[in-house]
Amino acid sequence: MGLVSLTQRHASGAVEQACASARAHAAWRLRDLRNLLKRQAPPQQERFEFITEHPLIRSLSDYGRLVRSAFEEPHA
Repeated sequence: MGLVSLTQRHASGAVEQACASARAHAAWRLRDLRNLLKRQAPPQQERFEFITEHPLIRSLSDYGRLVRSAFEEPHA
């Protein structure tokens, strides 16, 4: 009933955000939700996809050649 009463006093988006933040921190009490709503918890950090290539990072094939050359026996 306490959670339902929060939806009457706060916007549904704010309650959803507080619930998501509380769940991420394993905070299961209604008191924790109320505190999160009081301090207006910032939105969760946006997630980005990993990029496959970047000019500052060598390709995997370069690293593969480096590893193979490191384990090759020297030619006499």
